[in-house]
Amino acid sequence: MTKYAARIALKSLVQEGLVMRLDGILSEEGLLAKGEFYGVESWSKTTERYPFVLLEDGDIDYGDWCDPPERFMKSNFRKRFMRSGEIVTFDSEGGSHEYQIIKVTRTTA
Repeated sequence: MTKYAARIALKSLVQEGLVMRLDGILSEEGLLAKGEFYGVESWSKTTERYPFVLLEDGDIDYGDWCDPPERFMKSNFRKRFMRSGEIVTFDSEGGSHEYQIIKVTRTTA
C-alpha cells in the first residue's frame, strides 16, 4: 500500500478564525496511518499557537500547559478520510467542536 506525507488544514465550524494544521502520513485512500502525529491550533489573526499530539487511539493531547478537562479530547480523526469537505469532531468535558478539512497538501519527507 502506498503512503505519503501530508499537511492537513482544517477550520473550526463553531469559532470563526480558529484553524488547525496536522502533519501526518496518509494511505493512498486518504486515511491516517498508525503512529503519533503533531499539529498546531491557532487563531488566524494572532501569533498564539497551541501545539498538540494526535495519539494512536485518535485522542488529542494538548500537553502539560493545558489544564483538564481541555487537555485531552476524543476525536474521529482516524475514522475520517482526509479530503476537503470532511468534518472531524472533537469531544471533551468542555463540549463538542467540529472542524472542516479545507486542504490536504502532499509534502516531502
